[in-house]
Amino acid sequence: MHTTLSTKGQVVIPAKARQSAQLLPGARLSVEVVPDGLLLRPVAGSGASERYPGVPRVSFEQVREGFVGRAKASARKLSEPELRRRIGEKLLEKDLSSRAGR
Repeated sequence: MHTTLSTKGQVVIPAKARQSAQLLPGARLSVEVVPDGLLLRPVAGSGASERYPGVPRVSFEQVREGFVGRAKASARKLSEPELRRRIGEKLLEKDLSSRAGR
C-alpha cells in the first residue's frame, strides 16, 4: 500500500489498513522512527473499547452476523466498507452526544 505526505505533514492511512487494524476516527497513534522508516502503533486507551466503556469489543464478523440476523430475508447484505461506515457514524454520534452532555 502507498500513501502521500501532504504539505501539512498529514498522511491518509489506506482504508484496508485502517480496517485491518480496526482504527476508528479519532484513534491516537504513536510514531516511532525505526531503521527502515516509520512505525505507527495505536496508543493504548485510544481505541473504541476504551472510548466507549460498556460497549463490548467484538469482531467485524460478529457485528455483521448481528445485523444480518436481524435483517429481513429480502434485505441486501451490507458490504464490509458500508457496514464499517455505518458503525463509525453511530459511534461518532454517540461520542458527540456524550461530549455535548458533559
